[in-house]
Formats: sequence, structure tokens, C-alpha cells
Amino acid sequence: MGSFKELGNAAYRESNFEEAVKQYSAAIDEDPFDHTLYSNRSAAYQQLGDYKNAARDASKTIQLDPEFVKGYARKGQAEFFLGNFGAAMEAYEQGLVLDPENGVCKSGLERCQQRLVGTGAQKPSVPAANRGATRDSELRKRPKKTEVEPEEDSAGAPAEGTKKKKDLRSYLSRMVNPLGLRPLWWFVYVVVVSCGIFGFLEFRSGGRLSQSIMGHPAAVRRAAGGKAEPPRSGQSKQQVRV
Repeated sequence: MGSFKELGNAAYRESNFEEAVKQYSAAIDEDPFDHTLYSNRSAAYQQLGDYKNAARDASKTIQLDPEFVKGYARKGQAEFFLGNFGAAMEAYEQGLVLDPENGVCKSGLERCQQRLVGTGAQKPSVPAANRGATRDSELRKRPKKTEVEPEEDSAGAPAEGTKKKKDLRSYLSRMVNPLGLRPLWWFVYVVVVSCGIFGFLEFRSGGRLSQSIMGHPAAVRRAAGGKAEPPRSGQSKQQVRV
């Protein structure tokens, strides 16, 4: 039995896109930092006409690997079929910056430009929950399957230097954000973990850690060589002289 990614690729080749989404989702649960898994699931969502989720996965692909051109192509296709031509153009243009000869990005950009400058420049309505269905037959047509083929494990291996760079980035990402959390929840996670570590160290030190950090008066006086004078009755601590 192959990996979830291999099973997803096999299901995709057989045009069983719902099964492909299921397998890619299982693979993402195992490794939420593999950008190709989100890219592949985005392709499967596109074939199902679920362009909202396709765009979301394409954005995650770009977030994990900003140099992965296919992520921009996926996002451009999904945004186009949602009727978001401006967002689609931006995605295609970013992809062409990385690969000026990318056919999917070039043709997609031309198609967006035609929509924006032609008679159909207005954004179409989106009556369905997931897709930008309009009267224009072009928007109803799904992207060609050859344009959204999934990433294979063995095909198109990156150059050694690029692979090492991506591996290092993935390792650092795992170290800083091991749970793959969004920025806000990552901040909450860091605060909770930091408080837990401080509490453990405070317990182990018997309360001396916080006294040292806060500059406990007795500790400060001992460090200065003075002796603390106990406060007299009716006298505040601020009135005590060393």
C-alpha cells in the first residue's frame, strides 16, 4: 500500500477527484508542511468545481513555498473561475516573475486581461456556494486536466541546491511552528509555552527566580552589602532605612 499522496495521485489519474481530496487531506494531516500536498488537493478541488477551497489551498501552497510557480498558477485558475479577475491576474503575474515562460500563467493572464478590458469586464455573480457560475460558457468550463496535474514524488525533482534550501526552510518552520498554526494562534501558543516554562523554573527554584528578575528588595540589599532593617510598628516598608 502506497503513501496517502501516492493514493491521491492514483485517484486523480483515474478522475476520482473526491477520493483524491480525501487521500491528500490524510497526507496533510501527516505532514502539514508539504506544499505539494496543498497544491495537489487544490487541483482536485478545481476538477470538482470547488474553487473556494481550491483558492484556499493554492494560497497555503504559496505560503509554504513562495518560489513554487505552480502554486500561483493554481491560485490564478481558482480565482478566475470565482470571477475574481484582479486576484487571478495578480497571481499569474507573480508566477511569471518566477518563470516568465510558464504557459499556464501566460495564457491565464491573457484570459484575465481579455475579461477585464472587454465587454465582460464586470465581475460575474456567484450564485453557487463554491463556484463562480455565470452565463459566460468560458467561466463554466473547468480547467484542463493537463493544466492541473498533481505533483509526483519521482517526477520533476528539484535541483540539489534548491532542495536543500527548501528542506532547511521546512525544518526551521517545524522548529518555530511545530503545530502549523496560524500567526494569531502561534502567538498564543508561544505565550502559553513560555508561561509554562517560567512556572516550572519558578517552582524548581523555590520562588527565587521571580525575586531575582523583579529585583526583590532583600536580594538587592544583600547584593549591596547592607542589612535589611525590619519595619517598626506603624511604619511602612518605604520608610525603612538601610
